[in-house]
Amino acid sequence: MPAPEKSMTLTRDLRSTSAPQGQAIQLPRILRMRDLVLLIIGTVIGSGIFLVPGAVLKSVGSSLPLAFAVWIIGGVLSLLGALTDGELSAMKPQAGGFMTAWSVTQTNRYRAAIEEAGITDGLSLIATSDIWPIDYGVLLQEKDPTPMLQFCVGMSAARVTTSLLILYGEADLRVPMLQGRELFVLLAERGKTVRMVTYPGSPHFPRLFEQRRDLLKEIQDWLQKYNP
Repeated sequence: MPAPEKSMTLTRDLRSTSAPQGQAIQLPRILRMRDLVLLIIGTVIGSGIFLVPGAVLKSVGSSLPLAFAVWIIGGVLSLLGALTDGELSAMKPQAGGFMTAWSVTQTNRYRAAIEEAGITDGLSLIATSDIWPIDYGVLLQEKDPTPMLQFCVGMSAARVTTSLLILYGEADLRVPMLQGRELFVLLAERGKTVRMVTYPGSPHFPRLFEQRRDLLKEIQDWLQKYNP
């Protein structure tokens, strides 16, 4: 199988000059397994586990095996629903990409971040996207650009201290690759730790298996390097 087609022409790795030499910005890992288990137990109890079983038993004619079966089926359906939400989130990266890019300009608590197909400049998006942006109250930029400038990631590029990986499809019409290119150049010129990888022929989310596999490998390598 041929190697995944990947453009490296926009890729540069630069060391961050925002933090003192040898000093890494680290998010404290406070929650442990015990804390997570207690959170889950508290959620289950809080959702009415001591109230619902009576109603379930009554509905199934006081049959204990049938009541357990209903609980198991309900748990499986809940798990499938959570997995579906996760899959939908992964397939619609632009909102998460924007929030990632915006977050790293507002705080230095993250050591590493991945921005995928995110909106970084609402002003230029109006004229380049294949759909009419409905954000900011559908305001035209010549009437009032203030709301768009307020959330323009590039306006706060100098604040970034997080190591940022930028991923885009070169054939993305919804959020064009130049959205990421703009952020990449601004960060690189300021000596930030940034890397951009683009995928030729790829739309908003890579369709080719080789590209999807490579994208996941890029994410894994980035987190292992900057957030071990």
